[in-house]
Amino acid sequence: MSNEKFTKGDWFTDKGDTMDSSHLITTNYRSVENNMIPICEVETEFDGTVGVEQKANAQLIAQAPAMYYELNEQLIIINSQIEALTETKNLNRATKNRFHLLKIKQERISNLLAKARGE
Repeated sequence: MSNEKFTKGDWFTDKGDTMDSSHLITTNYRSVENNMIPICEVETEFDGTVGVEQKANAQLIAQAPAMYYELNEQLIIINSQIEALTETKNLNRATKNRFHLLKIKQERISNLLAKARGE
């Protein structure tokens, strides 16, 4: 995971004071100056569905690093399963199907992680 360029640490949303019309996504990771690092700001004070969606978008963005790391962990598990199956001789039909599905998952997760890294 050395290709990661995004801000480390847990991300969370901060509504700020009551005058703010947005949610700020920040991290508890400290910069060199020991300041909290802002990730982005999502305008959330809209009426109706748009306001609800924007708040949900802020929550989704804040969970992106956790989802990234979980997908990476799943990829490690899938890679080890594929490696073990590759070394197995005389695979039965069910195991061949499992191997095929693992390869599909491996490709999909690898592509998602690459997109998240901007590749």
